[in-house]
Amino acid sequence: MSIVVLAAGLSKRMGSNKLLLPYKSGTIISTVVKKAISVEENVVVVTGFQKDLIERELCSFNVRFIYNPEYKEGQRTSVIASLKALDDDLLIIPGDLPLISVSDILGVKVLLEECAFSRACYKGIPGHPVGIKKEARDKLIFSNRPFQSVIREENPLLYEGDIGSVFDIDTKERYSALLANYDSSILESYL
Repeated sequence: MSIVVLAAGLSKRMGSNKLLLPYKSGTIISTVVKKAISVEENVVVVTGFQKDLIERELCSFNVRFIYNPEYKEGQRTSVIASLKALDDDLLIIPGDLPLISVSDILGVKVLLEECAFSRACYKGIPGHPVGIKKEARDKLIFSNRPFQSVIREENPLLYEGDIGSVFDIDTKERYSALLANYDSSILESYL
């Protein structure tokens, strides 16, 4: 089992690299990586945009890096890069989910033992992590359809997670809400 943290995006809506924004005692990306490492020792970070800055931010962590040269084409290319590079069951977590909980990561990991795909959701909203069995990788790699469609057809086991599984930091408003430490009922208004 490996946990893949996606950290290659351009952060277009934020205007600066959202993964490097301060949060608590570190950054958005370091918070996600710490949680991933607390669940699994094999953590891989997919880089692209500002690769050197992300790697420097995470240099004190025992993680492996995969560079996605096609990062400008979107998150799909980073997922495919990890699927091709790793011969393992995977849990995929976007690097901009600082509120993701260790219990959500563990819950999806346990469900993956029983099926090809598993994922967290929050009140019916598909979230992360997404679990992918090694044997199911080709279904995603060679499909031209959206991953959501492929996974949905496979009847993934769903783990009812908390808001951290869906609350990504895509805009300045969401980042402000994160820093304000709002409860989940207020954060829901930003979804």
